Amino acid sequence: MRGKFLLLLNVLALVSQAQINPVEQAIEYIVEFGQTESETPDLIQIAEQLSYLQQNPISLNTATAEDLQEIPLLNTFLVFNFLEYRKRTGRILSYFQLADIKGYSIQLIKLLQPFTTLSYTTEPLKFPRHFNHQLAIRYRQLFEENTAFNNDNFPGHSSENYVRYRLQGDGRLFAGLTLQRDPGEVWLPNGYTPDFTSIHFEYRLRGIIKRILLGDFAAEFGQGLTLWSSLAFTKSADALNVARFGRGLRHYTGTDENRFLRGAGVVLDLGNVDVSVYHSANRNDANLVAQEDGVMVATSLQTSGFHRTDGERQDKRSMPIRLTGIYAQWRPERLRLGLHVLHTKFGFPLVPAPRIENALRFSGNQQLHTALDWKYLYHRIFVFGEVSFDWLSKRTAATTGLQIQAADGLQWALHYRYLAPGWFALYAAPFSETGRDGEQGVYLGINWQLPNGINLAFFADHYAYLWLRTNVNRPAAGSDYMLQLNYAPRRANMYLRLRAQNRPRTRSGEETVRSVIDEQRLSIRYHITLPINRELALQARAEWVDFSQGETHQNGLLTFAGISWRINEKWQLKARYSLFDTDGYNAAIWAFEDDVPYGFSVPAFYDRGAKWYVLAGWQALSNVEFWIRIEDAYSTDWRRMPDELPKRRTGIRALLRFSF
Repeated sequence: MRGKFLLLLNVLALVSQAQINPVEQAIEYIVEFGQTESETPDLIQIAEQLSYLQQNPISLNTATAEDLQEIPLLNTFLVFNFLEYRKRTGRILSYFQLADIKGYSIQLIKLLQPFTTLSYTTEPLKFPRHFNHQLAIRYRQLFEENTAFNNDNFPGHSSENYVRYRLQGDGRLFAGLTLQRDPGEVWLPNGYTPDFTSIHFEYRLRGIIKRILLGDFAAEFGQGLTLWSSLAFTKSADALNVARFGRGLRHYTGTDENRFLRGAGVVLDLGNVDVSVYHSANRNDANLVAQEDGVMVATSLQTSGFHRTDGERQDKRSMPIRLTGIYAQWRPERLRLGLHVLHTKFGFPLVPAPRIENALRFSGNQQLHTALDWKYLYHRIFVFGEVSFDWLSKRTAATTGLQIQAADGLQWALHYRYLAPGWFALYAAPFSETGRDGEQGVYLGINWQLPNGINLAFFADHYAYLWLRTNVNRPAAGSDYMLQLNYAPRRANMYLRLRAQNRPRTRSGEETVRSVIDEQRLSIRYHITLPINRELALQARAEWVDFSQGETHQNGLLTFAGISWRINEKWQLKARYSLFDTDGYNAAIWAFEDDVPYGFSVPAFYDRGAKWYVLAGWQALSNVEFWIRIEDAYSTDWRRMPDELPKRRTGIRALLRFSF
């Protein structure tokens, strides 16, 4: 009894904190578990979803499984456990009750509160009457002189600019405009529009027509084999997070300049069947070349989104791509069965470079995919999967899995995937090692909630490359293991993570025939977050990495200490100081950093050096907020060139946001 009383006191102390930026806190939690190794992940779509839920919270007393799956913080079993608990106890009267549900830690309850409500939601008005406007302007500048900007290679300014406008009406109407320019790009390359311009419109209704979309939109269907244009995490510290929960057609608010659809879509509600129909006529960056017969082909599709040099500007939006599809999902009580037909037409044929590893890769100018996906919940067993087939290239991909709640505190997941050599879908994002063709693998994940605030997460993934790759010159196999121990005593939250990866790689050298050897990477991380009181929290981490590949061996260490301080209702301050020492990039260590809203940073630390940053947020008026981040970092390749001067990187990023 005393333990439960202390737990409730801890929950009270944490959830009662005034949250200035709950969206950013939730994003950090998601990224920490997602383990991304992208320096600038496009997390804006997730941030937009959380911002929407903050303004339109989900009622915990009326939410269905589909409603709860809209919250990016929840997985299958968290949703299942909550619904079972509500069924037994009736109405949820307090957030304290969530502490009795298996899997709901103090940290998770605190994160969920801004996006949910305990009151009963009311039926929205037929037409929006209340509108919210938001205008955000972001600017970033590095102060060090970059020689690339001193000549004609990069004619644009070295700063980065971002402008976004959003309109929401009663949670039913969504419209917006996004403008962006990367460093080195010209702000108005054609004289009247910025380098990247995105416009979206979505209207949600009640009745047969459920949703209408115009302009730029994203699509998430099935398990990501056929069409999933949004960001999707794969293997992570959330060992059970292997199933995809597609949200269908949604307006696009991200900044990935190639991975979205542009056109129109409609979602129909036909009783137990939802039907999504869409058409996209977008243009992607591509490398176009003329063959000997004069026919233009694309040897690759570009994904960086940079348009700085002459070559990058020639590739910009050079490939017309048309997608037309229909997705129907049957929705009885515990079953979801979806059928997807997608036709893709490329303006120029895709013809990969003539290398042996490309011998089986997709080549042509159109595709016709048919996919079947399923989800079924039977008591404590959840089964899911998708199979996709391209009728023109005769390639198949399949993924399936199950999640089982073996006991109240023990859950495990099993997942299998098969991506045939040469299989290709333009906007696919399946759960896998690489997301590419020619891969087969089996994954096992376990989550065990123990007494006294202890949680154990483990996964083991064994996979095989079924054909040659750029850095693997024969079929080969690899493995990936992770073990994480979470401990939340009283007010603190800490975890210890161990991860061992074994990847096949072609041995470097000048020999004509080179063998495939194992690339081994072992990492150990200890992280602790310690709230001092309602306004102040401390954070610290130490992570060590050991890398080996044949005769090459590198290791590295990253440590940092940070502080989060809510000074008062108007001011918030976050700061961090990091030290790193590695033998090179192979031993690089990634770490999520706090940033201004809609600016996300997960840099790689390598070589030797230090970095600090300070992030300050000021609620100047009730509808005006200002954020500024100042950073300074230096590093040097000290082992190979000890006389080299340190490389310095000093920059500023600022954001001004109006809400009215």
